[in-house]
Amino acid sequence: MSDARDLLDKRVLKGLFPLNNLSAVHLKEVAKKARLFEVPAGLFLFRKGKFDAETYYLLSGELAVIG
Repeated sequence: MSDARDLLDKRVLKGLFPLNNLSAVHLKEVAKKARLFEVPAGLFLFRKGKFDAETYYLLSGELAVIG
């Protein structure tokens, strides 16, 4: 099985806003720090009124916003 980091390459990151405005050097730094994971159905990533420093990008699948 391929490492998840291999799937998160610069081509994918370049297609995401605002990452597509970063220089190659900064994009490489983001790629080193980014995490790719699958989220099981029904799991909450965040809740109304809560704050964290995470940014999420949905690369495939569906997302429901409930509020």
